[in-house]
Parts: sequence; C-alpha cells; structure tokens
Amino acid sequence: MQWSNIYREEWRQTDTKNETDHTVYLSTQAQEILNRQPKTDAFVWSNPRTNSGHVHIDVVINALHKTDFKDASGNKIGHWTVHDFRRALSSWLGKNLVPKDINDRMLNHVNAGIYETYNQESYDLPAKEWWQKWGDHIEELKL
Repeated sequence: MQWSNIYREEWRQTDTKNETDHTVYLSTQAQEILNRQPKTDAFVWSNPRTNSGHVHIDVVINALHKTDFKDASGNKIGHWTVHDFRRALSSWLGKNLVPKDINDRMLNHVNAGIYETYNQESYDLPAKEWWQKWGDHIEELKL
C-alpha cells in the first residue's frame, strides 16, 4: 500500500488481479491507523530492515500466524491464508443479508453476464456504509 493511493477516506487500487480499478472506503478505524503511521517514504508500511520498499506480505502473514485467532466458538484457528480474511468479510456480509452485488463490489469481484451488462450501478454508497460497519464489527471483536 502506497501513500499515493490514499485519498482522504479512500484507498484506490489501480493494480488489481482482474485489472479493474477498485476503491476501498476506509472506516474511521482504518483512517485512525493510517493517521498514526509516519510518512517516511512512499509505502505506508515500510521495510524497517532496508529503509526502502514495503513490508512483504509473507512478513505480515508470519506475524499474524503468531496471533491467537479464535473462531466464534472460542477455538483456536489453525492454518489460514490471506484469502481467509476476504472469506470472513464475505461471510459476515452474507450473514448480515448484504446483497450479493454489494458483497461483490467490496471484494472487487467482476461478473460477466447480461445482468452486469445492463446494471451499471457502482454501489459506492452502500459499500462505503458496509466498510464502516465492518470496521465497527472488527473493533467490537477486540474488546
């Protein structure tokens, strides 16, 4: 994540797997985290060992694996991947009866079909609302 992709309360991703630009609306909690980060170079999370470049995703994964994550029943979660975070968000949205269109918008899923050809809605406003609700949910989990 680079500072140049942060615009007030948005994280604009231009280099995505599906080659479709994607905007993540940052919850107030995410904005607070970013506001505490020093702007020492182009990257939000710089590599402290080299003072250049960003922290590699493997470093983040290894650090998170040391964290004691538990499921809803209190059981320790074993092996997981970064995609499990996406799955958690998508499942939580489904549990909260968020329509599939908004769920897909938040995960930057691109569907190709007649419906998508005619429905050109971006779902930005509901996505922004649900990103905030997700931030609130995550904050409740850490209490």
